[in-house]
Amino acid sequence: MIVITAPEKYVSQSGDVCVFLAGGITNCTNWQKEVIQTLRNEMKAIDGAERRLVVFNPRRDYYPVHDPSANQEQIEWEFKYLERCHIFSMYFCSGESDQPICMYELGRHLRRIATGRNRTFVDCAIVTVEDGYKRCTDVLIQGRLASNGELAIATGSNATPSEHARRIVAAYKRLADKERIFGEDTGNLDPDEIAKMSDWELFMDYYSITKIQWRLNHDSCRDFSRKRLPEKDYDGIQEQVRKLQYPVEYLLYVISKRNDIEVNEPAPGKHIRPDRKAFMTWYKFYDDHFMHALTNEQWDEFERRREAGEDVSEFLPKGNWRDIL
Repeated sequence: MIVITAPEKYVSQSGDVCVFLAGGITNCTNWQKEVIQTLRNEMKAIDGAERRLVVFNPRRDYYPVHDPSANQEQIEWEFKYLERCHIFSMYFCSGESDQPICMYELGRHLRRIATGRNRTFVDCAIVTVEDGYKRCTDVLIQGRLASNGELAIATGSNATPSEHARRIVAAYKRLADKERIFGEDTGNLDPDEIAKMSDWELFMDYYSITKIQWRLNHDSCRDFSRKRLPEKDYDGIQEQVRKLQYPVEYLLYVISKRNDIEVNEPAPGKHIRPDRKAFMTWYKFYDDHFMHALTNEQWDEFERRREAGEDVSEFLPKGNWRDIL
């Protein structure tokens, strides 16, 4: 388990299960501290967990109130990682604050779960209302309406930070045991960065990952068959090859949807299979240019400018891949 505290950046690993600790901060007790401590204790009891629990904590140890840019940085951080979380958790603590932003976030993310693919309220939403929170009835009604009665909201004696944490762990266990879905599971990719990429940048990512995957598989199979590689090491490398299939198929899905290439929707037990002719035409358009049309000198200069963040437009292919379809 790791904790990412605002405004820290999260670097994903394949198989991560992420939870966001949404809830009151201003004029509220530090309930997040108790939740995190309980999570640490509970996760210690799960021996050999294959999938890492990542906890996004929006409460900073020190908030720079005199920094005019801090508020925007905080809002953007929360917005980004609320979108990234697999488990949406919300804790309404008692006190003077009505926590109006939390009410907005509750409605927004319950709606996201309700309309999302392969999501259920049982697995993806943990909501707790501590005794003394003044708008408890509002939360209960909104939760029931948004989920058609499927969302279980903890109140009364079960509405403590520690119990909230235990419910998160139970949701983590359910999700960790579920089959990961190709085309939806990003692996170690950042979906926000992928969304910003141009087509040629998507090609470069897809090409790089598939090249690494092919090389790992080819070399390990060759060395194992020649008894140069111990079985334990071979199994470890093959596990890396399998994990790389998640970012590969996520990119396959993104590329296909962006280019209107026919492709199946992500579903349990299904691989992503775009229309082969259309996808290979798209791939060949960029592969022929970058791997064959550019000279070695042009490629080196392209790579130098790309790494430096400079303009690379003169090295990009001209025309449209559909012209050769």
